[in-house]
Amino acid sequence: GENLATDDIIVKTDKRYRIVKTSSLFTYTSTESGGYTYSSQAEQQMTSAIMYVTDANPAKVTLLTGLDNTDVSGYVSLLKSNNYEVVETNLLTEEIDPESAFVILPHPSSDLSVAEVKKLETYLDNDSEFNKNLIFFASQANEVGPVLKNFLADWGIEIGSGAVWETQTSNVYGAQLQMYNYMMGL
Repeated sequence: GENLATDDIIVKTDKRYRIVKTSSLFTYTSTESGGYTYSSQAEQQMTSAIMYVTDANPAKVTLLTGLDNTDVSGYVSLLKSNNYEVVETNLLTEEIDPESAFVILPHPSSDLSVAEVKKLETYLDNDSEFNKNLIFFASQANEVGPVLKNFLADWGIEIGSGAVWETQTSNVYGAQLQMYNYMMGL
């Protein structure tokens, strides 16, 4: 079920394979003069692929889905390029794989059910060994529901409200600097 294109590179061993897209080998940025600056990512991409296919036990990560979650595709892409095996699990209908090194919970559009929280607790408890991890992505648009909020509080995570504002223009870049200058009346 892979989408192969002309010039794609397949790196394969008897354990697994990875497809390296030609487009991932180079990056470019536009310059102020309207040109482009190109840079090679070939070494990083090929090294990552070789390490992935030769690693006997790549770390597994579970991405929880089925919750109309916040989009974390960029984060998943980063994990895969760093040789994590990312599996998707529907928290409503499936159990969390106990072999996962950590679980990613992108902010759900609605509160979790008690049954879904129980699955998370079972995974984190890990037969009282507690050597599992949960990464929770909050949303600026939606509040955390009471069931999820209580679950997070039980594990020492408190969700507050507020905003962060950079007051040093030397730490702000590009359009953000323009917005900062506008807001400050400069």
